[in-house]
Amino acid sequence: MKVVKELWNSKGERVTFKDFADEYFHYPNQPANHSIDFGFKKTGNTSDFFTSVKSKLELEKENNGNQNQKFPDCITYLIENFERIIKVLPEDLAIIRQEFEERSKQGFGDYNSFKKWILDIFDYKRFRDSSKIRWFGNCLGVKSCLYCNAQFTHIIKGKFSVEKLLFQFDHFYPKEQYPYLSLSFGNLVVCCSTCNQHKSNTFDSKNLHPYHHDADGIFKFEVSEEDILGKLLGLGNNSLKPEIKILNENSTTIKFNKDRIEKIYENHADVVEELLLKSLYYDESKKSELLNAFEGLNLSESMIDRLILGNYVLEEDINKRPLSKLTKDISKQLKLIK
Repeated sequence: MKVVKELWNSKGERVTFKDFADEYFHYPNQPANHSIDFGFKKTGNTSDFFTSVKSKLELEKENNGNQNQKFPDCITYLIENFERIIKVLPEDLAIIRQEFEERSKQGFGDYNSFKKWILDIFDYKRFRDSSKIRWFGNCLGVKSCLYCNAQFTHIIKGKFSVEKLLFQFDHFYPKEQYPYLSLSFGNLVVCCSTCNQHKSNTFDSKNLHPYHHDADGIFKFEVSEEDILGKLLGLGNNSLKPEIKILNENSTTIKFNKDRIEKIYENHADVVEELLLKSLYYDESKKSELLNAFEGLNLSESMIDRLILGNYVLEEDINKRPLSKLTKDISKQLKLIK
């Protein structure tokens, strides 16, 4: 939910998407003596994966294959711009899309069949099983779904120490509709399987891109004061179901999130209720007691807040744990944190 603008490169440095693009394209054609070891086994032909895809395109053009005869401008574009397509930044995806679609108008024949052919050539299914995609997921450094922030996105070691993704990559521009962007790193968004399956295969410009748009600045969770009062007074079976308040009514990037996320978070009313109880107990004197109890550790105020709330509370840490945005927003409303 917090916009992702930086990644960890193989040297353990925080870099922008632009600075990371070249490494994404060439990995694992990197020196073996990196200063950081992500623990990924470089199995299969991942180092030559992109090279093999481009070679297939070149072979189609050289042999004047069926697809080249129908859409020659598209084949030429894919070959001449191949590295640029793979390394395209999130904010530049629309440029590639426009350039390619303009060339597709010059072709003839069944365009849908042509798109399926590209999807087969780019072979995302094989890419999804490669060590390269697991390495990329780790470099992003997020631990919760970038759409809902309600599910973990972990990488674990399975049989024979092969890493397994406990999450999926959503194609912001759906791969079935835009297969030439199926391997573009700016188009691959870490998310839970539920969000990925819910998202339509039809592109909608109103969808939020977590590498480009900041959901944390678009909406916040809150609970009505009436419900809070009812809970405190024990009136009825008041459940503190969080609702979403849009911060920018003119935003064009909220369509995918609002209604569905509210339904997801209706199931987390218990978290809000616990926060309400904590707000009644943890005043400044109680926080001071905690600081004194851990005096030798020199804990920061945010760490004390994290200890009390059981979750991250700083904006930059939202993607590190599920429900962190809910915890932050409601805690601020209840004045548990500043």
